Amino acid sequence: NGTTLCMVTHDPRYADMAKQKLHLLDGRILDTAREAQLHAVGG
Repeated sequence: NGTTLCMVTHDPRYADMAKQKLHLLDGRILDTAREAQLHAVGG
C-alpha cells in the first residue's frame, strides 16, 4: 500500500504482470492500448 513501482520493458512476459500499462511512442504516452497495437504493426 502506498508504493508505486515503475517498470520499463519490451518483454511482454513481464508487461503482462502489470495491473496498469502505459504505451509510449517516440517519448509520448499513447491514448489507448489499441493505438499502441496499430503502431506496432505499422498502421
